[in-house]
Amino acid sequence: MGPTTKPRQFSDVRRPVPIWVILSLAVIVPAPLRAQVEHYRVRVQENFRKDPDPNGTLLAVVRPRAEVRAVGAKGRWREVVLEGWIW
Repeated sequence: MGPTTKPRQFSDVRRPVPIWVILSLAVIVPAPLRAQVEHYRVRVQENFRKDPDPNGTLLAVVRPRAEVRAVGAKGRWREVVLEGWIW
């Protein structure tokens, strides 16, 4: 009979991640800058459209005093995140 090899065994022991790995990732993958996200309070009723086009699909109407978070821009249009509930 030929020599037998033992199957590899893996332990479930978890080791803490070295701090240099965490710091390296913070440098490589920067967090989004605060300037990239703007918060707005709607002053007048606005149409909430799927695309930045006056003829784009109307998704909702945003009422005055609603708060939105802008995450992008295209000309005078703002791509916003509207948080809330529908029923």
